[in-house]
Amino acid sequence: MKCMTDLFVKIRLFIFIGIVVFHSCKSDKDKDVNSSTTFKPKISKTVVFPFKKLLGLKPVYKDSVYSIFITTISKHDKILFLATGKISDVQKESKFFMHVYPKDKSLLGENKSGNLNYDFKSNFKLFNHLGKDYYIAETSLPQIDIDKINFGQYGFRGNKSITWSVKPVLKSKSMQTLLDENGEFIPLIIDK
Repeated sequence: MKCMTDLFVKIRLFIFIGIVVFHSCKSDKDKDVNSSTTFKPKISKTVVFPFKKLLGLKPVYKDSVYSIFITTISKHDKILFLATGKISDVQKESKFFMHVYPKDKSLLGENKSGNLNYDFKSNFKLFNHLGKDYYIAETSLPQIDIDKINFGQYGFRGNKSITWSVKPVLKSKSMQTLLDENGEFIPLIIDK
């Protein structure tokens, strides 16, 4: 009889510990779900690998808001915007503009602006390296001969005001020089 009593005590103790552990795990999960009211991209170890290389490259442009890189990521030529630390709601929700001035003017057709529009939605990814947060927005490098590029970002939620832009327009010759220094073999047409 004593053996049965000891067995019941052990089973009840085991069930009690299981319930406490289950409730604790569920409570932590609920806290995570309820606390995500602000923009928090997931930190993914797979995101770190391709973008970590940017930290050792020279940007084609850098200011207090973004560093802009042209590089090959996973066999695709990309233009990447890197922000360090935190980014604002305007940055998170606003479109980037990329106006490409082609070397071959026949690509413009009836376009009177002199450039091709490659606007893209903000698509930030977060990666953390050595305790520091980095945000990356990216787009594909157009597969045309480039004379120069104008970069910027529109205002909050799609209004057409411009909250950030690169001054002056970047010329392919200066960008190509930096690409060569970075060991990136991405041919941009060189303006003469």
